Amino acid sequence: MNNNINVREILGVQNNNPLFIKTLGPDKRAAAERFAVTEKFFEEWHSAINQTNTREMPPELIKYYEEAALALCIILKMEKGLITW
Repeated sequence: MNNNINVREILGVQNNNPLFIKTLGPDKRAAAERFAVTEKFFEEWHSAINQTNTREMPPELIKYYEEAALALCIILKMEKGLITW
């Protein structure tokens, strides 16, 4: 009778990853703080810009505002991913 139990196999642990002491991942609290700051900045920036006369802006300038907004959205998405990691 074999009394050996393969815990790694039972738990589905792969590549000799540690079972008890885990390596540190991203700092979720710091990510949450950055997320909050970036979200607040984005909302205030978006509101302030759209309170100005944007009808006569050159297309190239509009393009850069759109790129900046997209970059901030990507940052927010990535920070949110770190928070839930």
